Amino acid sequence: MENTIDMITGPALLRGFCGFTLGMISYQLYQENWMKKILKKGFWFTLIWSILMISWIGDYLSDGIALFLFAALVLHLAYVEGITKQILNNRLFTYLGNISYSIYLVHIPILFTFMIYGMISGGGEESNASDPEAIPINYLANWMTAIVFLLISLGVASLTYFFIERPARRWINRT
Repeated sequence: MENTIDMITGPALLRGFCGFTLGMISYQLYQENWMKKILKKGFWFTLIWSILMISWIGDYLSDGIALFLFAALVLHLAYVEGITKQILNNRLFTYLGNISYSIYLVHIPILFTFMIYGMISGGGEESNASDPEAIPINYLANWMTAIVFLLISLGVASLTYFFIERPARRWINRT
């Protein structure tokens, strides 16, 4: 698994900086309507997501290529028309877009809290067997944990959005 995205060590900081820089470049391209006639067509969403998912499942995708594909996806979604635009403009997706920065800020501390709790409670214990197949996997517990993590992250992000981010934005705009 050499192409696995490393969130904590190694080139994570460089990847984050490159993603941020590519985001700024994408915004500039969007301002200039770069490739709008081509990228506004709805099939790009399915095509790019298919490439990303197939590459991710097969572990074929390097971080650098993934960054460019996500940048192309964001640029496409800024231009898209038709049913894709209607779906993405619904209240749920608009709300998630509004709180996305808060989600970004709170999800890692919540994830670390889950990990520490799992270690303390013994949820991270491995079998003494040298065979990785011998380690039991509780899929139901994993899915339930993921759903609880998602709900807590969305709840905390909503609170920080309404009680910290929006008031801070209003304060900054007044000065």
